[in-house]
Amino acid sequence: MLQGNVDTGDADGDGNCDASGVKGIRRELVVRPFGRRGDNFSIRDVGVLASLFQLGMQPTEVVGEDVDTDGDGVANEFSVGEISAMTLWQGGLEPLRQTRLSRSARAGREAFDSLGCADCHIPELHTRSRQVTFSFPEVPEDPTANVFQRIDLRSVGFARSSQTKGVRVAAFTDLKLHDMGPGLTDQPAGSPGASQFVTIALWGVADSAPYLHDGRALTINDAILQHDGEGKPARDAYAAAPVNQRRSVIAFLSSLRAPKDPDGALLRLSPATCR
Repeated sequence: MLQGNVDTGDADGDGNCDASGVKGIRRELVVRPFGRRGDNFSIRDVGVLASLFQLGMQPTEVVGEDVDTDGDGVANEFSVGEISAMTLWQGGLEPLRQTRLSRSARAGREAFDSLGCADCHIPELHTRSRQVTFSFPEVPEDPTANVFQRIDLRSVGFARSSQTKGVRVAAFTDLKLHDMGPGLTDQPAGSPGASQFVTIALWGVADSAPYLHDGRALTINDAILQHDGEGKPARDAYAAAPVNQRRSVIAFLSSLRAPKDPDGALLRLSPATCR
């Protein structure tokens, strides 16, 4: 689990929970950090959805064994084992990196905090454990159920946490849902949650253009200036800042890059670190 600042309401001794004060996650109290609107709770959940809609292949864990739901003459298009293998590969990728900071980027890192960007794009979170677990079948409310594999995150490049027994995750996100105003929605007016989005992780942002949930912003500067709703105070502070300060923020964000060999560490894993 990632330790953050999610407000979770009050629970009594019988396990009953008052979720009326919950902010940033859905009422079932399951953190769903994946997907632009926080619809997916795990890497596998993302993979299953992607196989259906991006790859056009039907997972047997969704449609069943020997079932050809899409009528293309092929059944068992994506087996449980194949989805598991894809999930393990994604879970073992090297974390994104930060290049050496220039003087301007160091100033930009300070401005990132002072302008309010870090209020939602929290620079780092800390896991309770150094291991990431993989389960099947998955239980969203219990990530410890049905675990079949573990990967030691230290072995693939995550740094040791100074606060917990786990690792430091410098993802620049709070994993929470925020209302970003009607200008960013891509759904019909009045649709429930149409302007709510999960805070995008900024690690690797220098290599992930175009930006925002639908790629409408071609530059990092454009993406910042299109923030609204809960992001408006930081947007306004950035827009009002001197040109050299805005440039320093962009210099800092441009230091957050994708790894050169993202699956290299995974391929070098020994049985002792992946079991």
